[in-house]
Amino acid sequence: MILLLAGVSKSGKSHVAKHLSEITDWPRVSFGNLVRRIAEERELPATFESLQELGQRLVEESPSDFLNSAFEFWGVTSDSDVIIDGLRHKAVFDELSKKSNRPIKLVLVETRESELRKRHEEAGTDFDSARTGVVDLNVDDKLAAEAHLVVDGCEPSSHNCERIISLLDL
Repeated sequence: MILLLAGVSKSGKSHVAKHLSEITDWPRVSFGNLVRRIAEERELPATFESLQELGQRLVEESPSDFLNSAFEFWGVTSDSDVIIDGLRHKAVFDELSKKSNRPIKLVLVETRESELRKRHEEAGTDFDSARTGVVDLNVDDKLAAEAHLVVDGCEPSSHNCERIISLLDL
Protein backbone atom coordinates (compact mmCIF):
# COMPACT_ATOMS: atom_id res chain seq x y z
CA MET A 1 0.00 0.00 0.00
CA ILE A 2 1.16 3.50 -0.79
CA LEU A 3 -0.38 6.15 1.43
CA LEU A 4 -0.05 9.70 0.18
CA LEU A 5 -0.64 12.67 2.45
CA ALA A 6 -1.50 15.89 0.66
CA GLY A 7 -2.32 19.32 1.98
CA VAL A 8 -1.33 22.93 1.78
CA SER A 9 1.73 24.28 3.58
CA LYS A 10 1.54 23.90 7.36
CA SER A 11 -1.67 21.83 7.26
CA GLY A 12 -0.25 19.10 9.51
CA LYS A 13 0.70 16.45 6.94
CA SER A 14 4.05 15.65 8.50
CA HIS A 15 2.64 15.35 12.00
CA VAL A 16 0.03 12.84 10.82
CA ALA A 17 2.60 10.99 8.69
CA LYS A 18 5.00 10.57 11.62
CA HIS A 19 2.24 9.23 13.86
CA LEU A 20 1.02 6.83 11.15
CA SER A 21 4.55 5.56 10.57
CA GLU A 22 4.82 4.70 14.26
CA ILE A 23 1.48 2.87 14.18
CA THR A 24 2.00 0.94 10.93
CA ASP A 25 5.78 0.53 11.12
CA TRP A 26 5.88 1.65 7.46
CA PRO A 27 8.65 3.98 6.36
CA ARG A 28 7.71 7.65 6.13
CA VAL A 29 9.30 9.57 3.30
CA SER A 30 8.94 13.21 2.35
CA PHE A 31 8.95 15.10 -0.92
CA GLY A 32 10.05 18.15 1.07
CA ASN A 33 13.24 16.41 2.22
CA LEU A 34 14.07 15.56 -1.38
CA VAL A 35 13.58 19.15 -2.56
CA ARG A 36 15.71 20.44 0.34
CA ARG A 37 18.52 18.03 -0.65
CA ILE A 38 18.36 19.14 -4.31
CA ALA A 39 18.44 22.80 -3.22
CA GLU A 40 21.52 22.07 -1.12
CA GLU A 41 23.24 20.29 -4.02
CA ARG A 42 22.51 23.26 -6.30
CA GLU A 43 23.57 25.72 -3.60
CA LEU A 44 20.16 27.38 -3.62
CA PRO A 45 18.73 29.15 -0.59
CA ALA A 46 16.62 26.94 1.66
CA THR A 47 13.90 29.54 2.14
CA PHE A 48 10.27 28.50 2.03
CA GLU A 49 9.69 30.42 -1.22
CA SER A 50 12.83 29.09 -2.90
CA LEU A 51 11.99 25.48 -2.02
CA GLN A 52 8.43 25.89 -3.28
CA GLU A 53 9.70 27.31 -6.58
CA LEU A 54 12.29 24.55 -6.97
CA GLY A 55 9.78 21.78 -6.29
CA GLN A 56 7.34 23.28 -8.78
CA ARG A 57 10.04 23.61 -11.43
CA LEU A 58 11.22 20.00 -10.94
CA VAL A 59 7.69 18.66 -11.33
CA GLU A 60 6.98 20.84 -14.37
CA GLU A 61 10.20 19.63 -16.04
CA SER A 62 9.32 15.95 -15.59
CA PRO A 63 6.95 14.42 -13.05
CA SER A 64 8.42 11.01 -13.92
CA ASP A 65 12.02 12.08 -13.26
CA PHE A 66 10.95 13.81 -10.03
CA LEU A 67 9.20 10.66 -8.82
CA ASN A 68 12.08 8.39 -9.86
CA SER A 69 14.60 10.56 -8.04
CA ALA A 70 12.34 10.59 -4.98
CA PHE A 71 12.18 6.80 -4.77
CA GLU A 72 15.93 6.56 -5.32
CA PHE A 73 16.58 9.19 -2.62
CA TRP A 74 14.26 7.42 -0.18
CA GLY A 75 15.63 3.96 -0.91
CA VAL A 76 12.18 2.46 -1.45
CA THR A 77 10.36 1.15 -4.50
CA SER A 78 6.92 1.99 -5.85
CA ASP A 79 5.96 -1.52 -4.77
CA SER A 80 6.81 -0.96 -1.07
CA ASP A 81 4.40 -0.24 1.77
CA VAL A 82 5.21 3.41 2.39
CA ILE A 83 3.79 6.66 3.71
CA ILE A 84 4.61 9.56 1.41
CA ASP A 85 4.36 12.94 3.08
CA GLY A 86 3.93 16.15 1.15
CA LEU A 87 2.24 15.36 -2.13
CA ARG A 88 1.41 18.70 -3.75
CA HIS A 89 1.12 17.97 -7.48
CA LYS A 90 -1.52 15.98 -9.32
CA ALA A 91 1.02 15.19 -12.05
CA VAL A 92 3.11 13.30 -9.47
CA PHE A 93 -0.01 11.48 -8.24
CA ASP A 94 -0.88 10.50 -11.81
CA GLU A 95 2.67 9.32 -12.49
CA LEU A 96 2.73 7.22 -9.33
CA SER A 97 -0.65 5.73 -10.23
CA LYS A 98 0.81 4.61 -13.58
CA LYS A 99 4.04 3.19 -12.11
CA SER A 100 2.89 1.35 -9.03
CA ASN A 101 1.33 -2.08 -8.79
CA ARG A 102 0.38 -1.36 -5.18
CA PRO A 103 -2.93 0.11 -4.04
CA ILE A 104 -2.66 3.86 -3.55
CA LYS A 105 -4.69 5.86 -1.05
CA LEU A 106 -4.65 9.65 -0.99
CA VAL A 107 -5.52 11.48 2.22
CA LEU A 108 -6.01 15.24 2.16
CA VAL A 109 -5.19 17.13 5.36
CA GLU A 110 -7.29 20.29 5.51
CA THR A 111 -6.83 22.96 8.16
CA ARG A 112 -8.88 26.07 8.80
CA GLU A 113 -7.37 29.35 7.68
CA SER A 114 -6.94 30.85 11.15
CA GLU A 115 -4.82 27.86 12.21
CA LEU A 116 -2.80 27.96 8.98
CA ARG A 117 -2.07 31.65 9.57
CA LYS A 118 -0.90 30.87 13.10
CA ARG A 119 1.35 28.03 11.95
CA HIS A 120 2.90 30.14 9.20
CA GLU A 121 3.54 32.95 11.66
CA GLU A 122 5.21 30.53 14.08
CA ALA A 123 7.39 29.20 11.24
CA GLY A 124 8.28 32.70 10.05
CA THR A 125 6.73 32.16 6.61
CA ASP A 126 4.21 34.32 4.80
CA PHE A 127 0.72 32.82 4.79
CA ASP A 128 -0.60 34.97 1.95
CA SER A 129 2.32 34.13 -0.34
CA ALA A 130 1.96 30.42 0.40
CA ARG A 131 -1.78 30.35 -0.18
CA THR A 132 -1.59 32.17 -3.48
CA GLY A 133 1.47 30.27 -4.68
CA VAL A 134 1.09 27.72 -7.44
CA VAL A 135 2.11 24.82 -5.16
CA ASP A 136 -0.72 25.30 -2.65
CA LEU A 137 -3.18 26.06 -5.45
CA ASN A 138 -2.33 22.66 -6.98
CA VAL A 139 -3.50 21.00 -3.78
CA ASP A 140 -6.73 22.96 -3.62
CA ASP A 141 -7.68 22.75 -7.27
CA LYS A 142 -6.51 19.35 -8.41
CA LEU A 143 -5.62 16.92 -5.63
CA ALA A 144 -8.68 17.47 -3.44
CA ALA A 145 -10.89 15.77 -6.02
CA GLU A 146 -8.68 12.64 -5.92
CA ALA A 147 -8.71 12.21 -2.13
CA HIS A 148 -10.02 8.97 -0.66
CA LEU A 149 -10.36 10.68 2.72
CA VAL A 150 -10.19 14.21 4.07
CA VAL A 151 -9.01 14.76 7.65
CA ASP A 152 -8.93 17.92 9.74
CA GLY A 153 -5.40 19.09 10.51
CA CYS A 154 -6.69 20.77 13.67
CA GLU A 155 -7.92 17.46 15.11
CA PRO A 156 -5.63 15.38 17.31
CA SER A 157 -3.27 13.24 15.27
CA SER A 158 -4.54 10.12 17.03
CA HIS A 159 -8.08 10.80 15.78
CA ASN A 160 -6.91 11.37 12.20
CA CYS A 161 -4.75 8.25 12.31
CA GLU A 162 -7.72 6.14 13.46
CA ARG A 163 -9.70 7.36 10.46
CA ILE A 164 -6.81 6.68 8.08
CA ILE A 165 -6.16 3.20 9.48
CA SER A 166 -9.84 2.45 8.93
CA LEU A 167 -9.50 3.60 5.31
CA LEU A 168 -6.47 1.34 4.85
CA ASP A 169 -8.40 -1.59 6.34
CA LEU A 170 -5.43 -2.70 8.45
